[in-house]
Order: sequence, then C-alpha cells, then structure tokens
Amino acid sequence: MVDTTHGFHPLTPHDAPSFMAYKRLNLIRNLIIILILFVFFNVVALSLAVSSASSVSALDGLAPAGSARILCAVMLALCSCVVLSDVTVGAFPYLDKHKFHVTNTPLGSLTYLTFEGVTSQFVCYTSNAIAEVALAANGCDTKGSGSLAEQSEWLCPSARRVVFLTHAAATFAGALGCIVSILFFVLVWNGPDFKAVRRYWDKHVGGFSENMIRGHVPPLLLAIVDITVVKRRALLSSIPVNDTVIAMCFALAYLILVNTVSYLNGGYYPYPFMTEFLGRKPLRWIVFYFAVTGFALSVTAALKMLSRHYTIWP
Repeated sequence: MVDTTHGFHPLTPHDAPSFMAYKRLNLIRNLIIILILFVFFNVVALSLAVSSASSVSALDGLAPAGSARILCAVMLALCSCVVLSDVTVGAFPYLDKHKFHVTNTPLGSLTYLTFEGVTSQFVCYTSNAIAEVALAANGCDTKGSGSLAEQSEWLCPSARRVVFLTHAAATFAGALGCIVSILFFVLVWNGPDFKAVRRYWDKHVGGFSENMIRGHVPPLLLAIVDITVVKRRALLSSIPVNDTVIAMCFALAYLILVNTVSYLNGGYYPYPFMTEFLGRKPLRWIVFYFAVTGFALSVTAALKMLSRHYTIWP
C-alpha cells in the first residue's frame, strides 16, 4: 500500500512506465541549464567592460595567486561539483507525483532554490579555479618574450576578466548558498509534508535524509570557505556591487518564476510551505518577498563582514 500521507504519492518504475525516460530527460534539461549558465557567465566575463577606475586598476595589476590559494580554489570547485551531482543525480531514486509535476517542464529543476544555489556556486567556483590556474600556469606576471608572451596577450587578460567577475559574483553566489542551507532547515525540513516524504523514502529506498543533508549543508560551508580563503580581499573590496538591488531583483524574479511555473503545471509549487501558507494569495506573497529580501541582505552583510575581517590571505 502506497503511503499518501499529506498528499504524498511516490512514483516507481512500476507505477510510471515512463519513469526512466523522465529521469533521463530531466537530467538532460538540468545539464543544458548548467552549461548555458556556465557559458553565459564566462562570455560575460570575457566581454566585460569595467567602468570603475579602481576596478580597472585592480584588474590590470592582477597577478597570479599563490599555490595554496590555487589549491583551495580547485578543491572548492571540485566540492561544488560533487554537491551539484548529488542534487541533480543523487536525488533520482526519490520521485513523487508532486516533484514530477514541478520539474516536468523545459526549465527542469530550476524552480528549486537548491538547484539554483548549487549551480550558481558551481559556475562561480569552477570558473574562478580555471582562471586562477590559467593565470599561474602562463606566467601572467612576467615580462617574457616569444611564445609565452604571445600566448599571454589573450590568455592573461581573459583569465583576469573571469577572476574579476567571479569576485563580483562571489557574495551573491555565497549568499544564495547560505540561504539554501538555512531556509531549507527552517522552512522545509521539519514540515509535516516533508516529514512524511522523509519517512517513506528512508523506509522503502533508504538514504533520502542523508541525500538531503549532503545537498543542503555544504553550500553554506563552501560559501564561507570561498569568501575567507579563496577570494582576494583587495579585489573583493574594490568591486562596487549594489547588494540591495541584486537581492530585490533576484527575489522578485524567483517568485515570479515559481508562480508562473505553478500556474502552468496545475498549481504545484516546489516547496510544501508555499502551498500551505502562500497559495494564491498575493498579499502573502508580497510579505514573503520583503521578508526573504531582508533576510538575503542580512546574509550578504554577514559575508561582506567576513571578507573584510576574517580572510586568511590578503
């Protein structure tokens, strides 16, 4: 007998003949989204026209990082890749009717804040690691001649632009990761609907709770490591970023995305609390929007404080 507590309807290959086809399709959708974001991020970096004089100065004089910082950057990128694979592939055995309707669109898992958060960290941290390695491997702080100098004419400026943009996006990616970790355990983990989901999958398949922890605890830790260990304090402080505008625009865009997809898929929201407490009540969504924006700004302020006072290297 299938446990349908709180409207929970698990799907299995026996219940849904197209079960595996859906999983493959959703994986392809998510990989395409990740690839598009990765390429878009780096194309923006390579075509970046920096307007701030202080930022231009910091960018032109950007020398390769030390070996310890580069090693940490590479390890951080690998960890973000593992977390992303856990979220996109590791959750495959756990499919229910609700999740099927939420993700069975061209946007795949994009309506889940967790997917957005770990993808943002993967794109930012991986791009930064590749650029830092490129700067160090090609002697971008030397005045050589011959093939090395010719290679550096395009590679070094490109790597510096990518490093610049990863630092500009560091606080956003870090804050989003922290929000994913905190709000998941505050709003989702102890909810009656999610408890029913956890009980069922832990009993019949196993490993569900562990998978959720692996996907939602590391983003906060990775954000702290990135800000305090990997990123360059001087470059972070030289980049002008309007955190209020970014937080308000992202929160608005996300909530519009969630409600649009919910309207198209028959009323399914990605998180149970959205159905239970928000539903189709505009006023509640407005209050929720300002609450989330305020919380995001608080997290961003905390990360900025860390970057100013608690970094390991300058």
